[in-house]
Parts: sequence; C-alpha cells; structure tokens
Amino acid sequence: MKKPNIVFSPTEVATLGYDYLKYKNEHKELAVAFPVTKMSNRVYPLSAGEVMTIIARPGHSKTGLMMAWARKRASIIKPHPKRVVVYATWEQSVEELNSFYIAAEQKVSITAMAKGDLSPHDFERVMQATSDRISEPMFFIGHSTMRKSGRTPITVSSLGNAIEEIQGQGFDIDCLYADYLQRIAMEGNSDNPFFGYSKIMDDLKNLALWLGIPMVVGVQASREVESLKLPIPEMHHAQMTSNIEQSSDRVLSLVRPRRYRKEGEQFGNVIVSGHNQLLITVLKQKLGEGNFSEWTTFNPIYNKLDAAELLNPVPDEIVEAV
Repeated sequence: MKKPNIVFSPTEVATLGYDYLKYKNEHKELAVAFPVTKMSNRVYPLSAGEVMTIIARPGHSKTGLMMAWARKRASIIKPHPKRVVVYATWEQSVEELNSFYIAAEQKVSITAMAKGDLSPHDFERVMQATSDRISEPMFFIGHSTMRKSGRTPITVSSLGNAIEEIQGQGFDIDCLYADYLQRIAMEGNSDNPFFGYSKIMDDLKNLALWLGIPMVVGVQASREVESLKLPIPEMHHAQMTSNIEQSSDRVLSLVRPRRYRKEGEQFGNVIVSGHNQLLITVLKQKLGEGNFSEWTTFNPIYNKLDAAELLNPVPDEIVEAV
C-alpha cells in the first residue's frame, strides 16, 4: 500500500512555502476575489483548498450570486488557456442553469425563457448567445433534462471523480461552485440527516484540500430565520447541519428585504424600495474581518447582480447598514 504523503520536513516546508508565496505574488489576477466591488477589499480572495459557504433562504439570490461570481471568474480567466470554472448543480438541470447564464448575459427575462414566451428578436439573441457559450471557460456538473441516460445520484465522491475527469483533460480548475449542500446525495446509510449533512460539509472541505482548488458552497437556511425580528441568517441557521463554522474559511449570508417587507416599510435602518435590494453579511472570515454587512442590487428578472458585475455604484437609498 502506498504511504500517504502527509509528512513534510523543514526543508520541504520552506521550499513549498517559498514557491507558494512566489506564485501568489506573480499571479495576483488569478486570486478568486469576491465579485461585489465595494466588498472586494474586505472579503479576502479564496485560495486553493479554501471553502466559502453562502447561506440563504430559498428565493434570496443564493444561486444568482454564485452564478454571477462564476460568470465573472470565467470572463477573468479567458486569457489563460486551459483554466476553467466548474459549477456543480443539484438544484437545476444543466439546461436551466444555462438559461440563468444567458438571461444575465443578454438581459432577457428568465421567466419568459422558462415559459418559452420569447419574442422572435429575443429568441434569436438567446440562441446566438447559447452558441457563443462554446467559447466560455465554464464546465457544468449535474443532470440533464435532454440527455436522460446515465443519471445517478451525485455524491461528494462522484463530484471528486468528475473534477478529476476535467483535470485529466488538461484543465486547471480556477474555482468550484457547489449549489447546494442539502441537495447533495448522502453516501452510505444515514438515518440522521444532521450527521449526514455535517459529514458532507466535512467531505467538501477535504475535497477542496485534496484537489487544491477554491470552493464556494451554497447552503439553505432553515425556516427559523423567518421568525426573527430581522430575518438575517446566521451560521447556526444552516439547515440540518452544525458543521458550517468548523469547515468553512468564510461564511456569508444573503437576504432580500422585499421577501419579508412591503414597499416603504423598514428593514433595519433601510426603507424597502423595489425588489432588487440585497443584503450581504460576512459572518466569518478566517484571518480577516467578520461581522459586517453591505448592500448591493440583484435583478431577479434577469438573474443578475448589476452593481457587482457592471461596477455601478450602489443606489444612495440602500447604502445604510442594518
């Protein structure tokens, strides 16, 4: 049996540490920075083996933020041949996920796309954008509605095998996005979902370390959040797992005030205005600042973080912190 390579001499540590710091300094543009511009100096970029979890209730832009970030990364790494982003989905089919991608790129309503109710002009734009998708350095891992053969539950082990398959084709993984934790199939028999999902979170962290890639994991928040006076998810609100804090290097939560308050009502110190307000709270950041919040705007019609991606200033009416 081959012995695990887990012992490092002082010489090896010094050599590897030197090479690591030199690489980081010479390749600053490849740091996986958080996509919201006004938070980029406060949320540290993800490094190889690090995991960020994003906690939110359904409908609060968890997938939207993760997809926006993945698209941003794909645009940044385009000049680097063989470097790719990987988005693994347990929630949508790969076709639906591609629709989210195209909706944001073309500013076409995701609802109209889902209903098959596009105008001839928009249909032509969408089809052209789908063809252009070939040149985007982003792989999807998931299930297909069009290709139904060979479907199996996607576990952390099969996710790791899929990543190794992509690496085996000569690609370097820039970042892996896993959407979302509570949909990942458990391995073996577990009658206790709390133990099962805690183990999955452990396994995801180990996978990031083993493969040497940064990872962003979507996590659904429990219904308990909705009974709070100010319904902002905290780490202990992660549904059916208590292992988020231990396994994550950074933890963020999301909330869209319009899901809980009517137009003109108060949400903390902010007046609810429209459907596009999004509050991002940094709950944990290893070796960095934590427990702070920032506002940005998310457009649910186009599934697009306009303020983050277009580098626009955040509207004055939502800059106050909660």
